[in-house]
Amino acid sequence: MIAIPLLNNIKPSGSVGITKIAGGKYAISRFLLKSDEFTEAWHWMSSVWLVNSGYEWITGRHLRDAMEKRQLMA
Repeated sequence: MIAIPLLNNIKPSGSVGITKIAGGKYAISRFLLKSDEFTEAWHWMSSVWLVNSGYEWITGRHLRDAMEKRQLMA
C-alpha cells in the first residue's frame, strides 16, 4: 500500500482510493525496490526495525486496515 498526501480534491477510480487516517505516530519508510525486493523490505521494517525501535505494532491503527475496509465497501 502506498499513502500519498493530497493537496487538491481528486476523484478516486480503479484501484486508487481515498481514506482518512487517524492521528498518531506511524512508521514511514522509503525504499527504492525492484519487484522481487518488496518482501525483504517489509520483513526488515516489521521484524528488524520495529523490534529494535522501542515502538509496538498496534492492530487497528495501520494502513492495511484502511485498505481492507475499502475493499469490503467496493
